[in-house]
Amino acid sequence: MKPITIAFDANNGYSVGGAIRVGRALEELGYAWFEEPVTPDDHAGQAEVRRSTTIPIASGEREFTRFDFVDLLERRALDIAQPDVARAGGMTSSNPASDSAIVLLTFFLLWVSDALMPAVGSSRQRSCGSVASAMPI
Repeated sequence: MKPITIAFDANNGYSVGGAIRVGRALEELGYAWFEEPVTPDDHAGQAEVRRSTTIPIASGEREFTRFDFVDLLERRALDIAQPDVARAGGMTSSNPASDSAIVLLTFFLLWVSDALMPAVGSSRQRSCGSVASAMPI
């Protein structure tokens, strides 16, 4: 049997303390990453979760401008950036999501576009699908 990779999408469901506890449990279980552990407007809290755990933190599908991503990056609040370019209007040079991609390239992160992930179950569970769309930058 081939090994499988499993990631956990919290869908912004935890407090900072709860996310830290869950993140540590996911580390022990060997999960690939912990997605959207806290509310999307709590960049400081997400940075605390990242500092308190070793599991990679994925985030960004509810960020629509370069300013949002710069804040996440400057706070070192994520390891895997997941801009949802479909929600932000596509990847064109006249679009804030395009600015976000440029910011991500500048910070040399792993970019996983939620819009390119295959659906598994509901659209809210896409991140459990293949990570073939992940591209190192």
